Amino acid sequence: MTGTMELTFVNVDCAGTVSGEGLGRTEIHATPKVLHVKRDPEAWRAALKATKAQEDVVVNRIGDRWIKLDAEHSDAKAIAFSCQLRDPNILLQAESPEISRGASATVDGQPAIMLTYPGTNGGTVTDYVATQGRPYLLKRTETGREPTEFTWYDFETVTQIRPPAASEVVDAGEL
Repeated sequence: MTGTMELTFVNVDCAGTVSGEGLGRTEIHATPKVLHVKRDPEAWRAALKATKAQEDVVVNRIGDRWIKLDAEHSDAKAIAFSCQLRDPNILLQAESPEISRGASATVDGQPAIMLTYPGTNGGTVTDYVATQGRPYLLKRTETGREPTEFTWYDFETVTQIRPPAASEVVDAGEL
């Protein structure tokens, strides 16, 4: 499956969408403490992987509302961590001996250095961090059972992120 993730970062908050064939469309708003997720029916069905009747119950119960999860919830941790990666120095603050600095590379014309470390799905993660200007995380690839590739761009773009209104949110604990 191929998907696209587009996130906007403001300080330690991020918001955006994840979409793709067979993945549906998921909207995200994340802070260091709370993750809000709104999925279309196709995205719920892809995430649940349950019987059609079970999926129908969830899709009908939630409708077009946001789900609120604590950032420490197992389903929220990866997205909450990705939002912190707007500052790639987070990878270097507590550098693990497993991270190896690699060769120079170029990502969309931007000079970068490659940082490689073991991935969580049996493969290798390679982060491409800008070497000119601010050291932004430009790209991440992961090999293994579920290969992925993320690219970051449009740094320093001014924007605002507003969480969904309380009336549009269902707390995950209520489901």
